[in-house]
Amino acid sequence: MNLIALIPAAIVIPLAGWKLYRRYRNGAIRQRLNSRKSWLSAVFFPFLFLLLAGISFRDSASFASLLAGGAAGACLGILGLRLTAFEAVDADLFYRPHSYLGTALLLILSARITYRFFQVLSHGLPSEPDDITFSPIGLAMLASIIWYYAVYSAGLLYRRSKLRSR
Repeated sequence: MNLIALIPAAIVIPLAGWKLYRRYRNGAIRQRLNSRKSWLSAVFFPFLFLLLAGISFRDSASFASLLAGGAAGACLGILGLRLTAFEAVDADLFYRPHSYLGTALLLILSARITYRFFQVLSHGLPSEPDDITFSPIGLAMLASIIWYYAVYSAGLLYRRSKLRSR
């Protein structure tokens, strides 16, 4: 591997590390529940999942891993809601996500992206785009993140409506 090929890695890795740090720091503090953001996540992520399911339907391994990852992500979303601390202050609802669960999901996703980045860096882009797009492991991880956020956002909206009805 030549040194010129390492230049993108030298740029991307510190930026990704900074982004991960900021994401962790913001995820560990009390946050005001934003209904628009939660609605957008609760609607957009399942739509994205349906698009991926439609595209990966032709390959049974990819489709099965997408479904398995989606089921795992939905379970993690429910677990995340159970571990989230909620606090009602005046008319606002605040929540503090479970930092270990969020950090674990973030690290798993970043490890997969880093692995794929170094794979492409050392071997180059594959000749077939399907080799990089429809990897069963990648689809399972992506589906788990998609459904985690979809279920978590829907749960936040449910909790908000439940507290407002009191």
